[in-house]
Amino acid sequence: MLANLPTIPPWLVDGIAGAGDSLTTVPFTSWSLTEQIRKRMGTNGQVNQSSRSYKVGGWTGTSLSVAIAAGGTATAAAVADGKAGAYFGRGTASVFNVGKVRFGWYWEVNRDAIGLRIGAARGTSWYSHIPFWYPK
Repeated sequence: MLANLPTIPPWLVDGIAGAGDSLTTVPFTSWSLTEQIRKRMGTNGQVNQSSRSYKVGGWTGTSLSVAIAAGGTATAAAVADGKAGAYFGRGTASVFNVGKVRFGWYWEVNRDAIGLRIGAARGTSWYSHIPFWYPK
């Protein structure tokens, strides 16, 4: 049954492994959880850690880590600033919650939300609302 599975291209294996290794590396070390799992499974030899795909995957994983940390930090700052805050609060006096690309508190259908909004206001033109958190 396993013999009928398609072969995954080596560049894809290397890229995914690079991203996974980057995301699961303990900061300030070279120890990676996903690499350790591959070693235990006996599949680490399938990954070329010197390949360009592995390096690009590593950069992608690092970028994702930074984006996740930035999103979490911005959300925590918005919570601390409050709905009427000067930085992330609702209204035109807010620093980061105005313009075409804005982050902060907004009203989504029937509840508060904190998130990234891109484009014009909902229902007027192209827009995208990406909620990061729904406070209770």
